[in-house]
Amino acid sequence: MKAINKKNQVRKILLMPIEVISHSNFICKYQNKIYSGQSYGYGFDPDMSDFAVGFYEILYKNIIPENHLLTSNGQLINENFAGDTMNSFKYIANQIIEEKNKLGKLENNWQKYLLDYYNNYHCLANFWLVPMKVGRTINRYSKGNRRYQDYMDRYLNYLYENWDTLKREEYFDQFTSWQDFVNQHFLYKSYIKENYQVNNYSSSKNPEEIIFKMVKMIEERAESIASSHFCAELYAYFEKSGLI
Repeated sequence: MKAINKKNQVRKILLMPIEVISHSNFICKYQNKIYSGQSYGYGFDPDMSDFAVGFYEILYKNIIPENHLLTSNGQLINENFAGDTMNSFKYIANQIIEEKNKLGKLENNWQKYLLDYYNNYHCLANFWLVPMKVGRTINRYSKGNRRYQDYMDRYLNYLYENWDTLKREEYFDQFTSWQDFVNQHFLYKSYIKENYQVNNYSSSKNPEEIIFKMVKMIEERAESIASSHFCAELYAYFEKSGLI
């Protein structure tokens, strides 16, 4: 099979929405959606589904302790390495709806762009590996009155501005530099510009524009991963899982 065809198939799977099936240990694809069981035992969540864990263990095999995220009973080996969703939904959606209500634009139905985002944001290209304390155990990463996590640009700006301090901590000390962190997470030329500065987008007053840029960055990250040296290994993993 030609390399370009493999790349396109990998990219397609990276962008395909994932849904967790409880009490199941299989992975399958049906009507353009991936269904996965979950061994991680603390609430069903696509970014810690068995399918996502297998993805992390390929993409982050150089930094994951013992090359595995979970023990045999579904517990994290190290809480500094846990799957999380990069661009989430609830907080941002609530902000959009609240702002429209303030303007007297009461709407019982979601805007199409918001519904489309909701139906597709749980995908591998929108998942990464971060410490549990800034990912799974809190709704947002806050410092004072500023909120970061639900807006990737704000969170990445925080990391960039505090890198010299953060790099002394476990997890962050796995990366030799800010540039290495960016590259290993495949953030370059999507969330991060060519000069390694953050690509800011969340200050826009237009909620549709914010969602559009978030979706574009997810797609750009999928392209970056699919174009990397991990493509063949990811293709083999997706093929073994019955998705290709």
